[in-house]
Amino acid sequence: MSETLPQPAPVTADTFERYAHFLKRTREMGVVGHRGGLQATRDLIEMCELQPGQRILEVGCGSGYTACTVAKEHGVFVAAADLEPHLIARSRQRARSSKVESSVELALADARRLPFADAAFDGVICESILAFLEDKATPLAEFHRVLKPGGFVALNEITFLETPPADLLSALRGAAQRVPGFLAVPVDPAEHRRLLEDGGFTSIRVETGDVPTRQQIMEQLQVDGFRALKPFFASIFDREMRQAVYRREMGEAQRVFEAHTGYGLYFGRKPPVA
Repeated sequence: MSETLPQPAPVTADTFERYAHFLKRTREMGVVGHRGGLQATRDLIEMCELQPGQRILEVGCGSGYTACTVAKEHGVFVAAADLEPHLIARSRQRARSSKVESSVELALADARRLPFADAAFDGVICESILAFLEDKATPLAEFHRVLKPGGFVALNEITFLETPPADLLSALRGAAQRVPGFLAVPVDPAEHRRLLEDGGFTSIRVETGDVPTRQQIMEQLQVDGFRALKPFFASIFDREMRQAVYRREMGEAQRVFEAHTGYGLYFGRKPPVA
């Protein structure tokens, strides 16, 4: 008699909605990150070929790691914007401890309505923002608007590297509509390229990759110190968070999701004036 193998737990919108609430709590604790970790950020910065004296806008600055790094290591001025006041406070604290306060200006701002003048920046850097927005064209139009002619946009976004199962994509989209802004719904590299082209960008470059989860965790500790462990401990002692990450269907959902995704780096330029 053949042994009946256990069936995979179904991936549903309810599963991802619970996980979105976990991510929301994590962000409230001031711990933010993105697929690819520091390796993806370093590779993105290298793509930008930054020059001393440039004015750079970072949209979705999170805890301020990227803004402070490029200001300190490349001698650029950075306007760092985020929608969350507590993350702006964390970025300000990091700028102070990194001794780049005079080179990093913080702004509370939405990627879809940037409070900056036309043609104000030489480059726009944005990490892990577009995947959380259903409307990606509007922020890309804003990036294009605030760039000088010839300026660049550099994006780091979680990306589908393989076509996802239909039920996974349906569950993701359903949950994202219930908890907007807290669950990434990736698109593939071809779609990202099309979005940049439709947004008026040229000279587009695309790189994709992935790093092991263990490496990302270690890098998160490097960025946030022991603060990075707060969600882990909360997931043990907080009933709601525990249910979000330790249920069987969540493990199956994460396994399938991670098997089809990685990070994508996307670079383009606003055409120079003819």
